[in-house]
Amino acid sequence: MLGAATIFGRPALSSSLARLFPDGVVAAELRGWGEAKLLLPEEAIGCESLAPKRLGEFAGGRACARRALSELGHSDALPRGADGRPVWPKGIVGSITHSDGYCAAAVAPSSRIHALGLDAERARPDRDLWPVICRPTELAWLRSLPQHARPIAATIIFSAKEALYKCRCGLVEGWLEFHEVEIMVRWDCLRDAGSFQARLLKDYVPSGLSDRPLSGTFRLDDELVVTGIALPSGT
Repeated sequence: MLGAATIFGRPALSSSLARLFPDGVVAAELRGWGEAKLLLPEEAIGCESLAPKRLGEFAGGRACARRALSELGHSDALPRGADGRPVWPKGIVGSITHSDGYCAAAVAPSSRIHALGLDAERARPDRDLWPVICRPTELAWLRSLPQHARPIAATIIFSAKEALYKCRCGLVEGWLEFHEVEIMVRWDCLRDAGSFQARLLKDYVPSGLSDRPLSGTFRLDDELVVTGIALPSGT
């Protein structure tokens, strides 16, 4: 039953997560198993077939989104649209992510932020996946790094592309393939944060996103990579 769904603890506002984005973004996150919570009735529609783990992640993401939205004066449920994406309140843009015991959401007024994408990933040590995710220039960068830093670096690239896809989804339809985006990462392997530029390699965004690179940032928390990218309004 949906009433048995749990989320990972109690969501809390996160200033460090909000700093992945321009001013005006509010973010919330949660970690670890915690007290049981229910999805709001409007949010539970269509969730009957979800496995317990997926249902918990879904509920956790919604709880984070509601916590962040409350800072912007919104307290309603966050249902899914026909395409499965959250139906954000009018005048709000947002993004939700989860990864093995971690959930987070970021929201902002659309008057300040045109679109945003948030993604969290655990480190990816499987090198067989790297050519699937990375373009040749990105693989060359990975090979230039110390061996111990390469799994995290590959995860940064993957997560940056996922964040860009989520940002783009707020503007246009259509799938974005990994090799249709090129990521240039700025990161000192000794630091737990950095930045990146994401460049779309073909013109398939008629409005909202130009063909110039978009800038994003990321943070590292043990084996967790969290990336954020946003398109400010008026750009």
